[in-house]
Amino acid sequence: MENLIGKKIRGFKFISGIISYNSGEMDKYIGKVGEIICTSNEKVNIMYEDSNNWSYPIDQIQPHLIEEIPNLGVGTLMWVWDDWELDKRKRFVFGKNANGFYGWSNFEDKENINYNRITCWKNAEPITEPEYIHLTKQDICDGKGVGVNPSLIKIID
Repeated sequence: MENLIGKKIRGFKFISGIISYNSGEMDKYIGKVGEIICTSNEKVNIMYEDSNNWSYPIDQIQPHLIEEIPNLGVGTLMWVWDDWELDKRKRFVFGKNANGFYGWSNFEDKENINYNRITCWKNAEPITEPEYIHLTKQDICDGKGVGVNPSLIKIID
């Protein structure tokens, strides 16, 4: 079992024969974010902001765990796309999880990133500089570079 201590979780209502649900007190924590402070084979203890803590059955917590995205800053500019899309887009990607790659959704330049919008893409790949062919003007006059995409030719003196 993964280490659950310190993970964020939302309070929830449960039915369990092992742990009693105290509806008078626990109802006010439904949907509230707390932190797992203790685990056993049967339960987890969740501490809330007001320092109250309650026990919950460990076999029912998974849907209520909050996946925290670490603050990784701007990220790395990459090509991203989903399987149903034909076009790749440049976006800043800063992580990967089971669903794919995640990053800032809107812009490809650091000055215009919307840090409030994160999205996930199925695929990502590094943006690499094309391999340029360096030729002198004389090389071109001599016929070198024939058949090469002109945008990949760099003229050197």
